[in-house]
Amino acid sequence: MRSQPPFRATVLIGLVLWLAVWNGLRAWTALAWRARLTEFAPWPGPYYIAGSGILWAGLGLFVLWSMRRGKRWTKGVYAATALAYTTWYWTDRLLFQQARPNWPFVLAANVILLIFIAFALRSNIFPERGS
Repeated sequence: MRSQPPFRATVLIGLVLWLAVWNGLRAWTALAWRARLTEFAPWPGPYYIAGSGILWAGLGLFVLWSMRRGKRWTKGVYAATALAYTTWYWTDRLLFQQARPNWPFVLAANVILLIFIAFALRSNIFPERGS
C-alpha cells in the first residue's frame, strides 16, 4: 500500500495543477472568444492571452510530470517555474492591466506562497527515482 504524500507535497502539486488548468482555460477561452476580445479588449489582445495560457499550462504539466516521475531536477524546475510565473504575472499586471486597488493583498499572497514553496522544496518531499 502506498503511503500518503506529505501535506506540503500535496499543496505544491495542487498549486501546479490549479495553475495549469487555469491557464489552459485562459487559452481556450481566449481562442473561443477571440472575436469579442479583439473588439473590446485592449492591447495585446487574445493571441497574447492564448499564447501565455498555453505556455504556462504546458510548463505546469511538465512540472507535474517531473514530480510524478521523481526526476532529480524537479525541485529546481519547480522553483524556476514559480519565480518565472511570478515575474511574468507582475510584468503582465503592471504593463497590460488597468490599475487594481488590491495590489497589496496580491503582493502579500504572492510572497507568502513563494516562502511556502521555498521551505517546502528544501525538505525531501519528492523522492528521486531517476535522472
